[in-house]
Formats: sequence, C-alpha cells, structure tokens
Amino acid sequence: MAQNIFYNLRRICLLLFLLVPALRSVAALEPYQHVLRGAIKKGDVLTVKDEKFQNPAYDWSRINNLSVENLITFGLFRDSSYTFKKSFSCELTLKVEYWTQPDQQQPITLDDIKLKVNYDTTYGASYQAEAVYHFKNAHRYKITVKDISSAELGDKIPPVFTLNAQIFIDRKYLPDDKAKPEPMTVTTSGTTVGLAGRGMGTMDAGEPDWSVTVGWGVAPARMSTTWSGLLLMKPL
Repeated sequence: MAQNIFYNLRRICLLLFLLVPALRSVAALEPYQHVLRGAIKKGDVLTVKDEKFQNPAYDWSRINNLSVENLITFGLFRDSSYTFKKSFSCELTLKVEYWTQPDQQQPITLDDIKLKVNYDTTYGASYQAEAVYHFKNAHRYKITVKDISSAELGDKIPPVFTLNAQIFIDRKYLPDDKAKPEPMTVTTSGTTVGLAGRGMGTMDAGEPDWSVTVGWGVAPARMSTTWSGLLLMKPL
C-alpha cells in the first residue's frame, strides 16, 4: 500500500516538473486596427499602434514578439444608399511611416504604395473589390493618402471606399523574476510532500487513507488578448 502511494507521488512530481517550464511564459495573439471609411481624399491620415508599444505601463524587455504582421487594405464599401451606375477602377497612392523599436527616433518610410480596385456593373462579372499591401515588424505606423484617382469617376470620388490599417502580433509575456511560484503541495491523509518550484521538502510518514489532493499556486504572468479598433466615418 505504501509503495503504491510513493509511486503515485513520484508520477505527480514528474508531471509538475515537466509543466513548470511551460508556465514560465504566456502566449497571446493580439490584433489592432483603425479604419477610415467614406469620402477618402488626398491628405487623409490613418494611424494604428500596438498598445504595448512605447507604453510605460508595460515592461518591453519582458515581451517576446514572435511575429508582427501588418496589412493595409483598400476596398469598396457597399453603402445601401449609393448605387454604382457604371464600371470603374480606382487607384490609391500611399506613404507609410512605421516604427519597429520603442527607442526609434525616425520612422522607416515606404513611399508611393499603390493599391487598385475596380468594379464591373455587368451582371455576374468578376471584379477586384479589395487590394492589400503586406509588410512586417511595425508596432506603430502612419498612413498618408498621397492621391486617389479614377478616370471613370473623375475628380468627385464618391464615399464608397474604405481604408483599413491592421497589426497582428504573436507574442509571449515573460514572467517577472520577482514573482516566484508559490509552494505546491501534494497531500494524502497522514502524508505531506512540500514542493517549492522543483525542490522537494520534508515528508512525514503516516497511515494513508488513499485520498489525494493536489494544490498548485503559481503567480500568473501578464496576458492580454485585445482587439483595439476605431472606426472613423467620413462625411458624405
């Protein structure tokens, strides 16, 4: 009987030993976006930012960014109050300024990015309703509309377009060194094993009744899965 108890305790201790490293960091997938919708024109500005970036409330050194993906999408916004009466194409020209490090003074600039969409009024015809520009590693970026043009629509561009700036971050939060795991205990009636991290404490033998309770306390790492969005509506 006693041998079975010690065998079970050894299995529990081995399980805890294997799980502790996995708990030393917490993963999170975090998306952020801002949207400009309506009568998009030259000079419009759209900015999106990772909320942890350049934020004194977070310790950047304890954030491990596994990947940072950035998407800029230009597309048609089908407002029920507006009817497309003719086929057209529309091209948007952008300047993008972005930051990858908190101490970065000057942004990296991507100039003359062109995104083109089109619409065909022919029944059943295919058309490109969205155009996407993809880049990486920007925790904050600013889009400036340099030009928007359409030969078919002329100078008066209708309020049927949308510009979407997105950031997708796969990251891990490393634990604070000061937040040490609390002692873990595995108890049976008459037998107590104290575990602090991976070390084993003292054991007092007694007559067991085969009831087993596992208590495990670990100071939690900070985790956040956040969708930060702002919809900017342009006047018609």
